[in-house]
Amino acid sequence: MYIVRFYSIFCNRVGIYSAYTRAGTTWGLGGTCVNVGCIPKKLYHQAASLGKAMEHAKRYGWNVNENITHDWDILRSAVIDYIKSLNWGHRVQLKQKLNAYLLRIL
Repeated sequence: MYIVRFYSIFCNRVGIYSAYTRAGTTWGLGGTCVNVGCIPKKLYHQAASLGKAMEHAKRYGWNVNENITHDWDILRSAVIDYIKSLNWGHRVQLKQKLNAYLLRIL
């Protein structure tokens, strides 16, 4: 119980001294995971895995052209577009929830 009380007091004090910075608020909605963390990492990893799987596809009966190429700009654009779509979805959800909340309290 002491640990819980310590952290609740400590975290409240940290919150008082926290301040927004320009560098910390330039991303879209969704936080670190959506914008620069888990989601982009997973998409880039999936693209790399697909490339590796295409190398081995012939062994499983796929007719694959020997000259497999990759366009980094297309991948990067696709990842950015997906992140923007998630940001937009978060924005829409936030507006819907805020409107519902405001209607309840008014």
